[in-house]
Amino acid sequence: MDNTTRDKNKAEKSLETARGDVAAAKRELGQAQQDKQDRDIELRELLDSRSSKDAVAAAGRVEGLRREVAALTRQHDDAKVRLHREQEAVDTASTKAAAARRTASDAERRVAMASSAQPGFVM
Repeated sequence: MDNTTRDKNKAEKSLETARGDVAAAKRELGQAQQDKQDRDIELRELLDSRSSKDAVAAAGRVEGLRREVAALTRQHDDAKVRLHREQEAVDTASTKAAAARRTASDAERRVAMASSAQPGFVM
């Protein structure tokens, strides 16, 4: 009987401990549910707030500006490449024009020399 009483007391104590653990778990669950509801309400209020809507609009504007800047950067880079290519063409044309002027000047000198060497030669 002694063992039976001891086992019964032990089982009752375990049951009491388990009931206490269940009660603590229920309180913790209730608190967690309340905290979740509070956070849900805060989230809804934040999402519905003017500042949140302004932030979403600003983020969209930032993304649009980012795309626009990227497009303008590509356009700028393309313009720099074209400018370099056109500058090279101008340099080449200037070199050819200078050579043509020298050739024309040399030809005029030769004609002038030839005309002064031949009396009656008219240009």
